[in-house]
Amino acid sequence: MKICSVCAVDKEESEFYKMGAGHRARCKKCDSADSAAWRAANKEYDTARNAAWRLANPEQTAAAKKVWHQAHRSEANKRRRGWSDEKRAEVKVVAKKYRATNAEKIKVTERAWVANNREKVNAGNAAWKKANPAKIAAINARREADKIRATPAWADLEAIKDVYAEAAYFGMHVDHIVPLRGRTVCGLHVWDNLQLLTPKENIAKGNRHWPGMSG
Repeated sequence: MKICSVCAVDKEESEFYKMGAGHRARCKKCDSADSAAWRAANKEYDTARNAAWRLANPEQTAAAKKVWHQAHRSEANKRRRGWSDEKRAEVKVVAKKYRATNAEKIKVTERAWVANNREKVNAGNAAWKKANPAKIAAINARREADKIRATPAWADLEAIKDVYAEAAYFGMHVDHIVPLRGRTVCGLHVWDNLQLLTPKENIAKGNRHWPGMSG
């Protein structure tokens, strides 16, 4: 047992921080209170000192942050949800700068994580695709359109997504009125060139004709 020099309470030695071969004179509770009071009275100095240490010890800082987030995940998420627009903008700038200066390091880390979590990645991708059929259809169509450079810069991408969402809801196919790979003319991947057809109608139409075609 040991008596605290501040609160004068007789406590177990485990309630005192170790110092050398023995323990500190103040108990942990009083020591923490004293430290908190000092930080409050020297806020600017303490903030600058901590910032300098973090800059000088980036790896230890990153490791400490990782441990804290794993232990306080819900609290961390709650903090982010409460951020102001200014704080979100500030974090985005810092994150963008970090990604730009650590691009290769990030790629190596991401590849290693994916390689070590292949089943988790595949399950996540499958679940997302199942929950977002309209987005998948839009992505596939856009990818195909990009290959043949059919999407102009002025295309309304949000309107195009809405068409695919409507098609998914009604069980229809999205058809390009003027086919992207027509025999004589190639249409554009734009909202004005999209229509909804039944699967049977879409298959029958193919790339052979469209309204107003000649020849």
